[in-house]
Amino acid sequence: MPGGQTALAEKRSYYQATRTRRTALTDDISNDETINGLARSCLTGLLTAIKSEIAKTIANTKLKENAGLSTAATSIPKTESTDADKGLPKKQDDSFSAKEEEEEMDIDFPGISVNSIPRADGRYQGHITDNGERTYVYGRTINEVKWKIRELLKFGIPKKKRVKKDTSPTVREWGEKWFELYKAPNLKPKSIESLRYCLKKIYLKYANTHLNSLNALDLQEYFLSMKETRARDMALYTLTEMLEKARKQRLIKENPCDGVEIKKHVKEQKCGLTPDEQRTLEKAVKGMLIEPIFQLLLTGGFRIGELLALTSDDVDFENNKVHINKDVVFIKNQRIVQTTKTKAGNRIIPLPEKSMEYLKGRKGVLFNTTYNAVQNLFKRLTKKTGINISAHILRHTYSNRLEEAGIPPKVKQYLLGHAKLDTTQNVYTDTQAHYVGRFLDDIRGAFDTHFDT
Repeated sequence: MPGGQTALAEKRSYYQATRTRRTALTDDISNDETINGLARSCLTGLLTAIKSEIAKTIANTKLKENAGLSTAATSIPKTESTDADKGLPKKQDDSFSAKEEEEEMDIDFPGISVNSIPRADGRYQGHITDNGERTYVYGRTINEVKWKIRELLKFGIPKKKRVKKDTSPTVREWGEKWFELYKAPNLKPKSIESLRYCLKKIYLKYANTHLNSLNALDLQEYFLSMKETRARDMALYTLTEMLEKARKQRLIKENPCDGVEIKKHVKEQKCGLTPDEQRTLEKAVKGMLIEPIFQLLLTGGFRIGELLALTSDDVDFENNKVHINKDVVFIKNQRIVQTTKTKAGNRIIPLPEKSMEYLKGRKGVLFNTTYNAVQNLFKRLTKKTGINISAHILRHTYSNRLEEAGIPPKVKQYLLGHAKLDTTQNVYTDTQAHYVGRFLDDIRGAFDTHFDT
């Protein structure tokens, strides 16, 4: 066996042998009344000789064992533990019998050390090394330290509980890997910008937290503390998706976001303009810089990015049609042309001849401006009329006018570029009072025959 592993076994063996021989001889001397004084003296001398031989044997073993091990005190930065932690009984006093003092030789082994100089707190320190691991003991006196070491030799050193290190990646480490592998290759620039914003919110608190250390209660408290409900919902959705992928990759056993319960942000429902509001704005917009964009959004139902992406090549003046085949976004003042929002976004829109007039004479990009510039112009129009107006509201208005004109739902879906009919009918179409009013007689007439019977 390696020297480090045999050292403790030999210590205990010598220790037990010494005690057994001494106890046997002492008992014989004490109990046999027939032994005279001379015999007692001889036996005492024999006991002393045995002790001397054992001491020599120990010294020789000590020299043969690890020569590098020193019995002098060695300072090693380890966490101090109490006697109770080691399972040792507490020594109540400093007094030791002559028998205990004689046993001092029993702990004189390589790997056992007792400091002769007290620590700063006044206590003495000793240690015992077993299989390369040191166990420290402390006492008010040197004798108390030695007594504790003997107790460890008798009963063994209690096994230390090892804390398993969390080897799972941190939230930031996994978040960046998840983003690069699964999201960035599949998202458009604007979506990437939004996702980065959500990750930033998550990293504010959990950047250096290991995935296995996340828990639902802490996440619940954090997301409840966020004041911006829309940003909170987006960040929670992002973290849920990110951790779900980690679970599928077996980096974590379960998704802690499953235990988070947050009331979702209720998005404000946009409503289109009533006919009266539309007429008021059409009069007010005449002569303003925003007039061409206003009229095209109203009569074509474009998304603002689709309109700003139009070029002269997309316009068919002969048939009064416009081809929608791209979109534009602005990120850090940079104009980025990309595909339409969905495949359904690729479409051909018929326009009134009046609206086509706004496109004549324009070459290249038809409207070389930005979202913010358009938004600021709409703010001026809102201030002028007192009617809230935006590009999105005009798109809703377009849907409402098609509904009122009796355009079939599937045709409306195509013209608006929606992937789902439900979006067209339940999100972009309002049932306004004036529209219901057109059917009042028909509604009443539906029950006339009921009262005639």
